Amino acid sequence: MSITIPNIILKKIIGYIINFDYIPLKYKISLSVINRCIFDFISNYFSGISTFEISYDKSSDNEKKINGYINDITKHLNLSYCILKKCTYLKSNHIVRRNETSLWLNSPVFQNLEKLSIRNTISTYVITNLNMLPNLKKFHYINTAVEQDISNVNISHLKFPALVKFKTECNRKNIPVILALLKGCKDTLKYIDITIRRFQFKVNVISPDLLIQYLEDTNYSNQYEFISVMDASKNLLTEKVLENHKDSLKYYRLSRHAIDSHPLFNNFVQHLNALTSIDIYYFDEKFLNRILEIPLFKPTLKKIKLSTRNGSFVDPYTNNNENDKLIWPQFDFVETLVLRGTIKVIKEMLISNYHCTSLKYLNLHYIDFIYQSLLVVKELDQFLLRNKSLEKLKIQIDNLSEIEKSPLYKSLLSHSNLRHLKIKCIGNVYAKSSFCELFKESKSINIISFSQIHNYNQEHLEDPIKTSNNTFNISLNLPGQNQHSKVYYCRGNPIQYSVPTPQSPISNIFNTVKSIFFK
Repeated sequence: MSITIPNIILKKIIGYIINFDYIPLKYKISLSVINRCIFDFISNYFSGISTFEISYDKSSDNEKKINGYINDITKHLNLSYCILKKCTYLKSNHIVRRNETSLWLNSPVFQNLEKLSIRNTISTYVITNLNMLPNLKKFHYINTAVEQDISNVNISHLKFPALVKFKTECNRKNIPVILALLKGCKDTLKYIDITIRRFQFKVNVISPDLLIQYLEDTNYSNQYEFISVMDASKNLLTEKVLENHKDSLKYYRLSRHAIDSHPLFNNFVQHLNALTSIDIYYFDEKFLNRILEIPLFKPTLKKIKLSTRNGSFVDPYTNNNENDKLIWPQFDFVETLVLRGTIKVIKEMLISNYHCTSLKYLNLHYIDFIYQSLLVVKELDQFLLRNKSLEKLKIQIDNLSEIEKSPLYKSLLSHSNLRHLKIKCIGNVYAKSSFCELFKESKSINIISFSQIHNYNQEHLEDPIKTSNNTFNISLNLPGQNQHSKVYYCRGNPIQYSVPTPQSPISNIFNTVKSIFFK
């Protein structure tokens, strides 16, 4: 007996499957053979080839290699059964000569590019010819070649597309071109991330202070959502630049390489009225306490990432001065917390947020390598029992004893809202399948992800997913999401991603569709 399902119902089912990140890409694509209507429907989800990387060696004909890749991709895209109909993102490695770079920019395959990432290019041909990509919105440019010479570039005549995001790592010789880009895109740029690498040049060296001078002197304000200018490990941003954009800056990053700018952060962060995300390296309890005050007066702040290094943090619990003790607030607005710290720092955070109602994603990484087994099991257990808002949790569980694991598993199983569990560094005690078996009876968990699997029993390990010259990285443009989800397809390798729990809704839909169309 055959079953005919109306296309409108099929689209509902397949749309749910495609939006589910953890089903293998090959299965999602295979659904397109159901009929032409479904093929066109699925094609709309794919925004294009997002990346493939080419390795170079001195003995090979690089131009021929690039031409070969472009020809292969062009042929594939022109096939009627190719699910990819529009290329919007390209990432490439080691394009080392101008004629090679021009092959990319002149290829019709990439004329609709919206995002371009070019690394290790010697020629400035890319950045000086961005006008050939009129739809480009995001540009990541890495060029640290010492031997580069841009003396023959006519800076005054350069034209650029309406870039929104610009990120670069380059040497000081690139500064005139960078300045030209900033001026050419001044009306559209929202995100600027510039890192100048230092080299010893024998000829005239251009000071990166020119970039800051331009940013200070521009007569427009409250445009940038993120801005960072680094000269090697030195932060060049001034309070005047930040002041110009205090009502538009949404993201603030303070890395361990910019310790000199901590005073600037202390003095200015309270004036950032649109702040939604911070990524900060902390080095002692006094500064960490200062950071933890921010969420109290910034209801717009939704994401916090705090990190430190093992051995660089002065543990507040070894400090005898009670006035300097670390004080964690209960978060009322923060939805995402990524915390890297000592066991005691993490423990105190959990205790203070037993009744937090805003947290949706929690990522915990401890740095006490000597005391790995002393995880905050008791506090995490109590946090999970009392918390009702958490949807995604990433934790380390290596070196836990069976006594420690049992209550933690029970708490995870009983959580009513937890959907996604990410496990880092699984030891050789549990295989993936065995671990997933533990969560068959979960009330809510339908995704279990694994990352950085160490000491794993190799006879149970699937073929690893590796990037290579035969790798296509497909970018899915999912409705309602601001960024692309990236998945990888490697020829000849089985695709194993996160494992849906056997009783989750997506598993039932997956099995139903599979039984109907792929008997």
